[in-house]
Amino acid sequence: MQDLNGKVAVVTGGAGGIGRALVERFVAEGLRVVVADVEVGALEATVAELRSGGADVTGVVTDVTSPESVEALADAAYAAYGAVHVLCNNAGVGPPGGLVWETTPNDWRWTFGVNVFGVAHGVQAFVPRMLAAGEEGLVINTSSPDGPIAPMPQASVYAATKCAVTCLTECLAAQLEAEGTCLRAAVFYPSGKGLLDTGLWTSDRNRPAGLARERPRSTPAMTVAALRDQGVPVQPLDELADLVVDGIRDGRFVMVLDPERHAGTLRDRAARFGGLGNPTEVHTLGGGIPEHLDAGGFYVEPTLLAGVAEDATGAQEEIFGPVLVVQAHDGDDDAVRVANHSTYGLSGAVHGSPERARAVARRIRTGTVAVNNGVYLAPDVPFGGYKHSGVGREMGLAGFEEYLEIKAIADGSSDATGTGGAR
Repeated sequence: MQDLNGKVAVVTGGAGGIGRALVERFVAEGLRVVVADVEVGALEATVAELRSGGADVTGVVTDVTSPESVEALADAAYAAYGAVHVLCNNAGVGPPGGLVWETTPNDWRWTFGVNVFGVAHGVQAFVPRMLAAGEEGLVINTSSPDGPIAPMPQASVYAATKCAVTCLTECLAAQLEAEGTCLRAAVFYPSGKGLLDTGLWTSDRNRPAGLARERPRSTPAMTVAALRDQGVPVQPLDELADLVVDGIRDGRFVMVLDPERHAGTLRDRAARFGGLGNPTEVHTLGGGIPEHLDAGGFYVEPTLLAGVAEDATGAQEEIFGPVLVVQAHDGDDDAVRVANHSTYGLSGAVHGSPERARAVARRIRTGTVAVNNGVYLAPDVPFGGYKHSGVGREMGLAGFEEYLEIKAIADGSSDATGTGGAR
């Protein structure tokens, strides 16, 4: 689908977060957009703002857990525009994480109702009408890498729903192709360089009272603001919307940033599956939260973690304890890639034969590297980091220069000496 101008798109969960980014990007491409959301206030504000900028948008209050509500959404879309070319089943929620056996029945009912049944209801309400129209079209279902690519054990309910979305989409795409239709389906994996600042973090605000947790959560809710304060980077949502538009034009089934990295994760999981092992291998090897402290926070006893995803908090930032994270790699090139994937770069260490260790140390993007237990904390050795670890230095000549003031005077007087009259 190359020419998007004048086409019609429907986006569920479209009044905020990724959905809002998709709507804005579609509008910029000239699409007419039906914005569906369960939050009345946010929906009205979004539609009013977009219309004030000249966009042709229609807002429809929609509860995707209700097949009747989604059918009404389809009725409204076809009544307004007479066609739908792009359907984005994007609405989603995230329940509290934790141990599987400590989740509650309503966690599963609510999350599957929105994340999975919401997608199924969208397919059932729109696809027959899109097929009957005989025009080219696309169904895009929003999944997550935290399920089908690298399940996040701490978020088992959410991960399970996203596995279901990917499986549903693969089946839908295969059937649409096998039937020789003009429609196709695609799966969208929002991810990238950091956190996704979306309403998913506060989705409890829309949780129906009848599906409230049967018991209070055992840990405090993590917030984007708190993670930002810890220096965790945030992925721009407009880049994800650009990805989707490019994917529509290129005919991609998978829409994801950095596909090679995710493909590598899947290859690792396939190898563990081939060995008849559990592909999901996140282990806490000793340590954990001290018994005398509350469950909240990031302080733990000395802890060893293995099989942690590269984008996980434990792999990306310092957690006091200390915490040691062991990550597998496939040769020196891959080890360097894993090390440099972090947004931080204060210090590192390499052990091995001297020549090989030095070669790896030179390629690691970090301010200081110890090779085979080398000591770099000395008065004449500059100490500092790259990326989010800062660019300043202390100690050594570089640290001393931080306290110097450098001034250049350009003197155009007739008696001035020096190059260009500078002295």
